[in-house]
Amino acid sequence: MIKTMSNWRVKRQLLYLFSVLGVIFAVVLGFYLYSRPTPSCFDGQQNNAETGVDCGGLCQKACVNTTLPIKVLWSRILEAGEGRYDVAVMLENFNGTVGAKKLTYILRIYDGNNALITSKTGSTYVNPLEKFVVFEPGLIADKRIAQSATLEITSQSDWLKTPALSATVSLERVIDPVNFTSDPSPRLHYRLINNSLVALSGLEIAIVLNDDNQNAFAGSKTLVDSLAKGETKDLYFTWPAPLSRNPTSLDTYWRFNGFTQVP
Repeated sequence: MIKTMSNWRVKRQLLYLFSVLGVIFAVVLGFYLYSRPTPSCFDGQQNNAETGVDCGGLCQKACVNTTLPIKVLWSRILEAGEGRYDVAVMLENFNGTVGAKKLTYILRIYDGNNALITSKTGSTYVNPLEKFVVFEPGLIADKRIAQSATLEITSQSDWLKTPALSATVSLERVIDPVNFTSDPSPRLHYRLINNSLVALSGLEIAIVLNDDNQNAFAGSKTLVDSLAKGETKDLYFTWPAPLSRNPTSLDTYWRFNGFTQVP
């Protein structure tokens, strides 16, 4: 009988102890669940279905190891008057769903001995799956003859998931008489039409003139601050002096910053 009562007392004490421990565990667990930070794309941890630390998955930021680098396709030295050159560089973003709000670069131009003449820094944006022209005007050569140019990307903001661009515009040339070799200030006239269902802002329009061998030798660029839905604007591309030749073909390029457009 005494042994039976002793066993029952031990069992009751153990039951009481486990109950107390259970309450303490529940309180501690509840406090932890309540106080721990909610997983996010900015907490420095790989969680919330991310494929990297604060990138991929549900995050807007893309992981670097899942993206392709921007490629420089070509660069051209363009006539811009005595001792001055414009530079056009074609780049391409092969990533279909991500872009960058800011890309910083340095342009350098060289003479025939590959000696540096001058350089210029600049920045631009990058839209998803975009082939675009960086156009820098008015580089001074100090009476040296520029023969080549390079573009080096010095920094880039994070790759961010961005909706594909649906806006479209068209450029139609207005045929006005022009002779690039004899006119004191050659001018090309175009009409820009917004075919989109939304207004656009900050459009960059560049034109490149090519010779018989399809080599670019001159160019010009303009910026359109805003273009309403269905609106048409006249654009004029000018050069301050006659050029050395007339173009065989013309290439036009337009783009706008997909990160800043308001639907």
